[in-house]
Amino acid sequence: MNSYDIEDLTELNKKEWDNFNEIIQDGSFYHTNRWKQILEKSFNLKSHSFIVRFKGEIVAICPIYELMINKYRGLENLPETDYNSVIIKEEHINEIILKTILQKIENIAKLNKLDFSILHINYPKLLELSKNYDPLPYPILGNMEVNIKIYTPKKLWDEVFSKKNNQRKYINRFEKDGFKIREIRSEKDIKKFFKYYEKNLHFIKASPYSYNHFKNLLETFSSEDMRITVIEKDDIYAGGLLAFLYQPKKTMYLRYLSLNRELSNKYHIPYPLYWDAILKASELGYEIVSFGGTQKDPEYYNYRLKKKFGCKYKDIYTFVISYSTTFKLKYNIYRFLKKID
Repeated sequence: MNSYDIEDLTELNKKEWDNFNEIIQDGSFYHTNRWKQILEKSFNLKSHSFIVRFKGEIVAICPIYELMINKYRGLENLPETDYNSVIIKEEHINEIILKTILQKIENIAKLNKLDFSILHINYPKLLELSKNYDPLPYPILGNMEVNIKIYTPKKLWDEVFSKKNNQRKYINRFEKDGFKIREIRSEKDIKKFFKYYEKNLHFIKASPYSYNHFKNLLETFSSEDMRITVIEKDDIYAGGLLAFLYQPKKTMYLRYLSLNRELSNKYHIPYPLYWDAILKASELGYEIVSFGGTQKDPEYYNYRLKKKFGCKYKDIYTFVISYSTTFKLKYNIYRFLKKID
């Protein structure tokens, strides 16, 4: 097989990048140049993204960014993102292209004096080949999706939802008690959405994104690209959900939950919000609703909740390559202490 050519992502070829992302099977909303703008604006991430060509044709895109982990600087595919894999045309998933990509990443790391790279891939074949590069171990993560072309809303309601899991009960309870779901866009509504989003993240001991991030999203994406809903009754706010819409892939990506944790525990707020999103996606003629990144653990609450909506797990394989002896030592100590499998 002839060699591959590398080309940095620029203003001149970004349209080609987006066109490739739209037609390739594993392309996603998060691989678009508009999401690149969000990563750069909200998180101040420096892009080193590049294209791989074969005989002049794009056969792979590698979105990669410079970031800090503790005191170490390195590279990662699409940080702060659910779908973060390198995207490769199926017939070019081979050892040569992997070597080409890893060599380019190593060159970027050396030029910028970086300590590591984190590469995410969707392809089991490349996971096996990656073992030749002495990667540091990393847990398999991924996203949960429901195919609403197979599990239509009617089929979900009639066959997947059950009395044991109470999906219908939790959804109907809100309507019975007078709660309504509406789409929002005003600054006043967004501020309230953010208030409960932030409280919810603190409650689960996670770090919330800044309000500025949500302002950037509103400035970048129209109502055709991003849908924000809230469920409330009079002056009682129950929760909200922000989702991204990507027509080329007929996919809705559920991203940020805003939950009022002070509401009575008889209410299960995500249920009506998720159900409303599925109905909207079906109305738009979409095929996939992504419930986002989740630990691959059947005992984990979010995993179990998403399974109740017919979701299947889609693996993302990750490997870490160290360019620093100190980073490698600290990484292995961290893994030992955290007992990462």
